[in-house]
Amino acid sequence: MNGVNAGSATMSGRVHAVQKSFSRCFCGSFVLQVSTGLEAFVQSTLSINAASDGPTTVARLDSTYEGLDVQTAKVRLEEFGPNVLSHKSRATWWWIMWNAFFHPFNMILLVLAAISGASSDMSTLSIMVAMVVLSVGLRFWQELTSTQAASKLSELVQCRSTVMRWRNSSEPGSEMEINQKDVVPGDIVVLSSGDLIPGDVHLLTSKDKFVSQSSLTGECMPVEKQEELMEEKGTPLLELRNICLMGTNVLSGSGTAVVLSTGDKTYISTISSVLSQRAPVNAFQQGVRRVSYLLICFMLAMVPIVIVLGGLTTKHWGSSLLFGISVAVGLTPEMLPMIVNANLARGAKATASKKCIVKCLDAIQNLGGMYPTNDHVVMIQYLDCHEASSLRVLQFAYLNAFFQTGLKNLLDKAIIEFGDSAVDLGMSNYATLKWEKIDEIPFDFERRRLSVILEEKGPGHDPSNDKKRIMVTKGALEEMLNACSWVQESDDESSSTLLTDDKRTQLLTVGEKLNIDGLRVLVVATKILPLKGFEDFSGISNRKLEFAESDMVFQGFLAFLDPPKDSAKDALRVLAQKSVQVKVMTGDTLAVAVKVCRDVGIPTEHVVTGPDFGQAHPNSETRCHPVEAHTVGFLGDGINDAPALKGADVGISVDTATSVAKDAADIILLQKDLNVLVDGVHRGRITHSNSIKYIKMAASSNFGNVFSILVASAWLPFDPMRPIHILTQNLLYDISQISIPWDKMDAHFTDVPHQWSAKGIGMFMVCMGPISSIFDITTFLTMWYYYGCQTDARASEFQTAWFIEGLLTQTLVIHMFPTERIPFIQDIAAPPVLILTTIIVGIGIAIPWTPIGKAEHMTHLPASYFGFVALFILSYCILVQFVKFLYIRKFKSWL
Repeated sequence: MNGVNAGSATMSGRVHAVQKSFSRCFCGSFVLQVSTGLEAFVQSTLSINAASDGPTTVARLDSTYEGLDVQTAKVRLEEFGPNVLSHKSRATWWWIMWNAFFHPFNMILLVLAAISGASSDMSTLSIMVAMVVLSVGLRFWQELTSTQAASKLSELVQCRSTVMRWRNSSEPGSEMEINQKDVVPGDIVVLSSGDLIPGDVHLLTSKDKFVSQSSLTGECMPVEKQEELMEEKGTPLLELRNICLMGTNVLSGSGTAVVLSTGDKTYISTISSVLSQRAPVNAFQQGVRRVSYLLICFMLAMVPIVIVLGGLTTKHWGSSLLFGISVAVGLTPEMLPMIVNANLARGAKATASKKCIVKCLDAIQNLGGMYPTNDHVVMIQYLDCHEASSLRVLQFAYLNAFFQTGLKNLLDKAIIEFGDSAVDLGMSNYATLKWEKIDEIPFDFERRRLSVILEEKGPGHDPSNDKKRIMVTKGALEEMLNACSWVQESDDESSSTLLTDDKRTQLLTVGEKLNIDGLRVLVVATKILPLKGFEDFSGISNRKLEFAESDMVFQGFLAFLDPPKDSAKDALRVLAQKSVQVKVMTGDTLAVAVKVCRDVGIPTEHVVTGPDFGQAHPNSETRCHPVEAHTVGFLGDGINDAPALKGADVGISVDTATSVAKDAADIILLQKDLNVLVDGVHRGRITHSNSIKYIKMAASSNFGNVFSILVASAWLPFDPMRPIHILTQNLLYDISQISIPWDKMDAHFTDVPHQWSAKGIGMFMVCMGPISSIFDITTFLTMWYYYGCQTDARASEFQTAWFIEGLLTQTLVIHMFPTERIPFIQDIAAPPVLILTTIIVGIGIAIPWTPIGKAEHMTHLPASYFGFVALFILSYCILVQFVKFLYIRKFKSWL
């Protein structure tokens, strides 16, 4: 353990004044240039291991090639902590509290509170502080519970690593799959295509291993890694060929490595300040920001007018200033952060209950690029060039899938499963007893094929016996035909004939026919290799690989069935009803894509290929390379899907996907079913609509109040309400709005996507706000002429009357505005909304008869006044419903 402790002590130091500069490369990643000081800091632990051979490095870490025992790994996990980066860990409670507190609306309230305190208006100060505490407290609670829930959910989406562990002292180390966060220094990890590197590691064995370091360097080209090398000290870390760094991923090949450091002791942790930078502001956040600015600008424009009019009318400029401050508070939608966060929290929990973990809920409406299948491929045919079943073709396919050491995809698994299930064929014994693997050319997405080089063992493993060495290659039809020069006509090895153009056309026709039947097609080919002069294929260029994989003998076809899920057709129909355009972008052949699309009900009138994608019709299915996938949303689970997942507006993957795909995705489906996304779209739109409901209610209600105040300030010899009345009314109204995230939504509203629009909110505010002012002014006239409240002596009666009427109409808005239908008759709000608004109305009416009302200089009102209030409220409902009808008719939408 001495070596481990020394290394960790070195890595635990702090780096101060680190200069980082970065620029963009063509693939959109950050190119990072690390200063000399930082590079020396990291070099102190990694370069010494890079200059050592494998056994020395393993011994330094007090480990073995068979891995750690379970107990030692447990001790090291406690010592070094989980293998996670600090910037990816859950936010602390104090950070959530600060984030909840630091909001423009809260800052406005605190400034106004400070002014009130300076004016010795302690009651106003107290209510403002109470409003800030209420807003911050509710937002803090919502975000804390949401963060805790998200943390629990994230545990369901685990990146796994395969390590060697001794289960006990008598049982040799064996492969064990564990959560990546449980990897510790000294672990021996087994790496294959698609794996994320779980820490900074030193390669012990390597076979055709190519690693993508684009997350660190911005270079999109893979880098070959080899274990035999011992690097010179001082070699730049990113150029070390026997070291792989945490955050990079294996593109092809296989191997083992010993973990040098994990978590915050890794190279990637030293650049976490760059990696943890906030993502660009998305459309949802931009919309909220624009609306907030609109409301703040409205407040800043109206409050000075109210102060000037009040001062000119009452001649009391001090009280007018305090009144204006209260109006400013009334115009500040301080509950906006809480309402939005509560909606997002409820949305996240609801989608999680539907097996959908959402990292970016506000983007869930942007869906596309979905290809729904059962995630279980079955091989059903193995055909020769004459379309007859051929055991020879199956044997070669099994050898290729069995001996390849890269990531076995669904097709490889289908071949092995089929061969193992056919007991009478004895495929496993045929492979292990007759053949041994010599070399391998791993799959890549340019060649689209994989080769294994096998040597016949011969009777009794006697090297003197005649043996043969063959290359068995499996890959896509067109690419394989390009590599073939011969066609095997029968089981007789001497029956191969030249691959003519006519024969090539015939084979392509067979493949197309299989595709039309909805089958995926691969081709198997072979090549006899000389026993002498054999070339090692490790690390040679693609050009040499293409030369090696040439002049091959076409053996036959493999046909696989990947049927769509039974639920896919219904799910896609519902998505279409919700105005979600589903586009299929696939690396499969066009015929297969079209067949599957037709089976699930996706129109296939317009089909384009990758090169023509830029000019394609928006409703099209296409075969193209993932990097070319210019689409809003992308669903994928493979290594080659990662660039498109990262580049898409919404990257969607599944829990069974490769680690690279899950890491790049924004949304993880715990169940590979499109109905999960249907639920996600529905919940995302409810989240948006409940947020927009609050904005429009607050904006229109505030606009109506200010309009009423302007009229009253230009006419009355006293303030229409005391500042403390406005603050109390606003506080009660805010509390009533806490229930909005639990409200329901008109079903048809979730059928189409909606966008944030400051202009639309402004129009809604202008159209609906003045309605309440009509009844406010009617209340003024009633109190002035009918009850004779025309002097300062009776101002408190006037003010109490408007306090009650204004609170009732504001609270009623919560029921009137969320629905296009008639509230309480055609549509009834959710129980939490009904209960809370009823309580607030009761409190508002009762306040004048309580000590609070007495402290705020309210007075008792005559019973007849409540008859007028009932008439005003009924008339208000009727007028709002009429204007609502005209508004919908004009703008074709309500919210």
